Amino acid sequence: MTGIIFYFLHKASEKRKANKQKAFTQYKWRKKMSVQPITNNPYELMDSEDIEILSEHPAEDQLHDKFRVNTDQKAEWVLNKIKERHEEYDRLAKACQEQSDFYSLKKNWYLDQAQKETSYFKGLLSDYFEKVPHKKTKTQKKYSLPSGDLIRKKQNPEYIRDDEQILGFLGENNLVEFIKNKPQVNWVDLKAQIEIKESQGNKQTAFLDGKMIDGLNIQERPDIFEVKVK
Repeated sequence: MTGIIFYFLHKASEKRKANKQKAFTQYKWRKKMSVQPITNNPYELMDSEDIEILSEHPAEDQLHDKFRVNTDQKAEWVLNKIKERHEEYDRLAKACQEQSDFYSLKKNWYLDQAQKETSYFKGLLSDYFEKVPHKKTKTQKKYSLPSGDLIRKKQNPEYIRDDEQILGFLGENNLVEFIKNKPQVNWVDLKAQIEIKESQGNKQTAFLDGKMIDGLNIQERPDIFEVKVK
């Protein structure tokens, strides 16, 4: 039994070696004939060392240790991988969003139904509340039962404001203590006039008309690298 297993393992190993050799031979032939291959098969775009790396480490999350992009063909392969990942995960994200929208609508429907179906019962309790003695405070009336409390609370009045008219009234009557005059920095115009200079320790500092601006620090940020897949 052990001999049979060894035989099949040996044959599988020989088949893998033959496939790698075949791919490498095809690559050398294309290179010799100056043919630029267009393919999604990484073995046809890579040299023997890269083929060996991919064969030993098929999981893509392990490639970063050894695999390097040093030709346009390899860069194209990586771009296709990025595109594949975006398409797959965008599809999954869309499916999740559709499910989320569905359950959000369902949740709102349940909440609306709860409001509609309990409003009748609340009305019955409100009528009953007016017929029984209850505890009074400055802000509410309360009647307690074993299963819950019936409470009627006083609400503060709602102020529907027209700030423009109120400001006119306050100004005409010299009631300026009720008017806010909050100064704000005109950042758009200020930024256009700022001059950035290097100070001690290569630190960048903001100046305006030759004077250092207090309260404004300049923090350098690294360049952003973007990959735009077509």
